Amino acid sequence: MTSSLSNKLQTLNPASTLVRSLKESTESLLNLRISEADRAERLSSPAGLDAGQLITMSNNGGFRLVYVYLHAAAPVAMDSHMIYVFAPYGSLIPHFTVDAVAIEPPGSNRLSFGFHCDLIPRLSADSEFYSQYIEAVYSGLVEAKAKIDAVEGIVEATLKPEQVELMSPHMVAAHSGEEAFAALSRLAVDYFDHWAALVGDPSCFATSALRRVPELSILKYDGRMRKRMFSPEIDPVWDRILPLVGEQNRSKIIDCLVDAEPVAKPFHSFAL
Repeated sequence: MTSSLSNKLQTLNPASTLVRSLKESTESLLNLRISEADRAERLSSPAGLDAGQLITMSNNGGFRLVYVYLHAAAPVAMDSHMIYVFAPYGSLIPHFTVDAVAIEPPGSNRLSFGFHCDLIPRLSADSEFYSQYIEAVYSGLVEAKAKIDAVEGIVEATLKPEQVELMSPHMVAAHSGEEAFAALSRLAVDYFDHWAALVGDPSCFATSALRRVPELSILKYDGRMRKRMFSPEIDPVWDRILPLVGEQNRSKIIDCLVDAEPVAKPFHSFAL
């Protein structure tokens, strides 16, 4: 059985276009493939309706992409797309994420959007190397983030302090209408381009201070961070999607995101 989305959500949805485009760009950049250790499966609601898709992809360099697509026709028409691109274990390269949700309120012919984009830090804010890390990795995002501050129609989303502490100072989480979402889409592309440049040339991590970061501390923090970031106790989104996909599918998605073990041998030239 399938649920029925409106034509606007299916064909005129910039949230879907944005995330799918960045997913394809990531696949090309990293030469990602669906390996035997990965997943590619449809998700169903507790009532047996088609609810979306879960895909994981990886490469021999230790990168892994998790793509989650969710949709519902009732009680509110919703179309959600999210990617998390996890960098190799022990690397200082941040993880990249973008999440965009299109909602068609009942009786409305206009879409509203939820949006989240960030380069997730690999060091804890209490690390002695954190300030040097943020300067080296994120200074290139200052201009991109400043551009959206003057855009009318973008409303900052409310997050829990426990969520904010796991994200970078340049994280953007917002709600918008159709016109303002174009600015958020441009920001996501700018963030992705910056992240791709870090992947292609990680020389910014070669400063004397960052070379002293113990690889074990990166590994330990990454494990703690994922368990907290994707915990239903911290992020209320997991309770909101439970009626859409059920407990079993929700657990599958969380397990793919937490992913305590690497699916490929880390690419040690990135572990500076």
